[in-house]
Amino acid sequence: MANVMVVGAQWGDEGKGKLIDYLASDLSGYSISVAVRAQGGNNAGHTYFTEDGREIITHLVPSAMSTPHVIGVMGNGMVIDLEVLVEELGFLRDQGVSFDERLWISDRAHAIMPYDKHLDGQRDKTQKIGTTGRGIGPTYGDKILRQGVRMCNFRDGRAHHLIEANIERYSLEEMFDPTEIHEILVDNFSRIEKYICNITEKMSQLMSEGRSFLFEGAQGTMLDIDHGTYPAVTSSNSTVGGLITGSGARPMIDEVWGVVKAYTTRVGNGPFPTELGGRDSELYCAEEGGNKYTKKVEESEYSDLDAMMKNGNDLEKGIALRMLGGEYGATTGRPRRTGWIDIPQLRHAVAVNGMTHIALTKLDVLSGLPKVGMCTGYKRKTGDKWEHYNFPPSSQVHIKEVEPVIEYLPGWGDIKEVRRFKDLPMEAQMYINTIEQRLGVPVKLIGNGKERQQVIIKPYNK
Repeated sequence: MANVMVVGAQWGDEGKGKLIDYLASDLSGYSISVAVRAQGGNNAGHTYFTEDGREIITHLVPSAMSTPHVIGVMGNGMVIDLEVLVEELGFLRDQGVSFDERLWISDRAHAIMPYDKHLDGQRDKTQKIGTTGRGIGPTYGDKILRQGVRMCNFRDGRAHHLIEANIERYSLEEMFDPTEIHEILVDNFSRIEKYICNITEKMSQLMSEGRSFLFEGAQGTMLDIDHGTYPAVTSSNSTVGGLITGSGARPMIDEVWGVVKAYTTRVGNGPFPTELGGRDSELYCAEEGGNKYTKKVEESEYSDLDAMMKNGNDLEKGIALRMLGGEYGATTGRPRRTGWIDIPQLRHAVAVNGMTHIALTKLDVLSGLPKVGMCTGYKRKTGDKWEHYNFPPSSQVHIKEVEPVIEYLPGWGDIKEVRRFKDLPMEAQMYINTIEQRLGVPVKLIGNGKERQQVIIKPYNK
């Protein structure tokens, strides 16, 4: 038995859903009984593929619930859009997922309000963070200001008063009717009320029984409100600490898996040292709020991706890498900015989370390139001298000024049919071993395709 935490090691979208699906399955040998989401809301999206090839995306419910025996827990650290949750449960039921007796939602979790979504959109016009607009930040803000609406407030009769007070506080009386909002929310709450409970009591009992827990991190380390590229971050702790405080469980951790994409991506605005195309790419991906260059648009404009990766400028290389990897947001559909793997950034993630294992995803996307870039350090010009960094600087000014030090490793051919590490091309093995050596953490699992069976388990000595 083991208690396992899964965290994103980059800016989210690392492929956590696939690792979670694997760890919860019989293939892993972990015998997971309980899967826990502990922070964020429907700004997250975990994607995995079933054995019959269906794509499943979950935004709120723990994705490991696709395994029939696993109990799903939505922790006190989450912010929940009740309407979205009702819709997601309906979608998953249609996919054959049953929730009876195995979904628990914390009565301490906060509910997202319609006015939170409005405030999110208004604030992002000036902050220009590139939020998902789902109301996540304002809901966490109400929580910290001690004026939020929790699930238990729909039972104790305080929800209407809190909604009304917040609408007045934000001077939104002309836009929102508290009674109408309350009625809609009560209706949605009634549809999921049977799942609402004191999860600390229930989880404590299961831990005493020696059950194995899988804690599902959302977003990524570099989006953590404390440890990420502030202020271009999410509104919760998306690192190991947030999984503990947001779950209602006592800290019993045996393994921490960091999910690392074989290259780097980021959605929205903010620092990204290894971005292919640099500022030009950031502006390109942000056009029309990130909605201009969709997957459909880029597929209609670009076809010879191989030539773009080998001979194109850095902006075109970034576009080609995005198209090869299908890098479009699972939640927003926005194009993800792309770049080479970033060792200083990953050192930070390893240190913050205490990672014991790495799952390296989407290695197959880099197949066919003549050479593959790897950022091994940063440098920043200060006067007539260069300052060198092994970790990302904390200052938003300084991290925007750093230049990546890129080393190139030889590329490799197609690997999608490979199932053993020793059968990978030597160049691919070199790439993986270099990551291990520079981070001091073993790469235990390698993803080489989107299907559940397209994984390679790398032997290592403890």
